[in-house]
Amino acid sequence: MTKDIADAIGVLEFDSVPKGMKVLNQVAKNIEFSDIKQKIISGRRYIGILYGKHASLEYAMNYAIDNSDGALVEIGWIGSPHRQLLEFLNKELTVDIGNINNIFVVELLSHARLLELTNYILHHTPVDLVDIDSKEYLDGASIAIFRGKIDALQLAKHIIPEGEMITNLDPVIRRGIISGR
Repeated sequence: MTKDIADAIGVLEFDSVPKGMKVLNQVAKNIEFSDIKQKIISGRRYIGILYGKHASLEYAMNYAIDNSDGALVEIGWIGSPHRQLLEFLNKELTVDIGNINNIFVVELLSHARLLELTNYILHHTPVDLVDIDSKEYLDGASIAIFRGKIDALQLAKHIIPEGEMITNLDPVIRRGIISGR
């Protein structure tokens, strides 16, 4: 099994880089996964993205809960990873930039929760993922940008009401989205 056909993805989000690394190190030593990715995001957050079988992920999440000394702030569970989410996580997502006319933008403080909801939206609405970002200038938040027809974006907004739909994108805004990728 490779990360491209992972049974599931687990996301562990810690509010301490050292504690997160320590827990993820123990998880990696004791539990078999097809892949583990790590990411430090703004707001001193440390993210572990675990690819593997459901049972291994459940064990890892329980271990993290029991051994993180309160540093574990969020868990994300992606039971059936969508192809576009896997492409994004593997840095293989390509987007036709000329086709971005209507977008839906979501901002959450939890990167793990954002990945979970992104996967849900991709499975349940006919939208495409444009980008997920968590750079320093977002001050601890993470954003996801989707594109699609207005009715599809309205379905996504029904899932995450806090998100914003932007229709008939101005070319200047479109270029800004593209240059941020």
